Amino acid sequence: MKINPAATRAMHEAAANALDDVLEDTLKESNEVAPIEETTLIRSGFTEVDRKQLVGQVAYDTPYAVVQHEDPTLKHDPGRKDHYLEDTVEANRKRYVEYLQRKVAGA
Repeated sequence: MKINPAATRAMHEAAANALDDVLEDTLKESNEVAPIEETTLIRSGFTEVDRKQLVGQVAYDTPYAVVQHEDPTLKHDPGRKDHYLEDTVEANRKRYVEYLQRKVAGA
């Protein structure tokens, strides 16, 4: 079976675009439940995609982001919680995988 370079490029581009979409959605969803006092934490959130390697990240860039994420003993406002990023990914994992599959298959 001969591999079509144009199809391979189209699939790679679709995967990169879909990954970017998934990471942006993850950031948006996690911001809705992340601890909020002065909005510093959620304003520090960002996404980053390496389109060549098809890897990416959602991160929060404050000195206390990890503590807020990992410490379940901290008190948060109603609707806000620890593990805001991890729980968002887990809650949406199936939807994200299906979205990525659809986008690549459609290419």
